[in-house]
Amino acid sequence: MLDARAIAHHPPAVQRLLVWSALGCRLVREAGRWRLEKPADMPRGRGPAPTPIQDRTARAAIAAGAQTGAPADLFTTDHRQAA
Repeated sequence: MLDARAIAHHPPAVQRLLVWSALGCRLVREAGRWRLEKPADMPRGRGPAPTPIQDRTARAAIAAGAQTGAPADLFTTDHRQAA
């Protein structure tokens, strides 16, 4: 569970990334840009903004514990599930 007091000292943009990370999203660096990627089981609808995230904001969120990962790929995702 996310402790609001633990993230309160971060800027609002970093706080949002930490909240999305706690919900299962992860920061992905693709083509030189950071973006949020939702997990496959997260329902559609309002979710992380598809716009690129500033590098300094992403790095601050990662330093605070945000999840990171590789971009989802049809073949690697299927391979991981099959293994």
